[in-house]
Amino acid sequence: MFSLRLVVDTNIILSAMIKDSTVRKIIVESGIDFFTPDFTFDEINRHLNYVCKKNSLNRKINMKILNILSKYINVVDFGFYAHKITEAQKIIKKIDENDVPFIALALSFDNNMEKRGYS
Repeated sequence: MFSLRLVVDTNIILSAMIKDSTVRKIIVESGIDFFTPDFTFDEINRHLNYVCKKNSLNRKINMKILNILSKYINVVDFGFYAHKITEAQKIIKKIDENDVPFIALALSFDNNMEKRGYS
């Protein structure tokens, strides 16, 4: 059976936290398999004050929102996509070097996903 797999970057998750929007609804209700690199949630935690300011919700409520979203997003260890970093750097060039891990993760999806522990 075909399953849609999408890599989400930090900004997508932040957007879903800031506003109860279509982005949040897609993450929670679509049934799409979302993936993100292992550092993403640490990065979001570093920006939590920004999120609180933007959505006027307190830290506790934002942590609850993040916890809910995290149930629908698979976190992938660096070892899974490390072999694609160089290729991702070539693709992204100087556009946004912070996106290299996300591109590398997307490039790592192949028919052997199940063998690597992600199904």
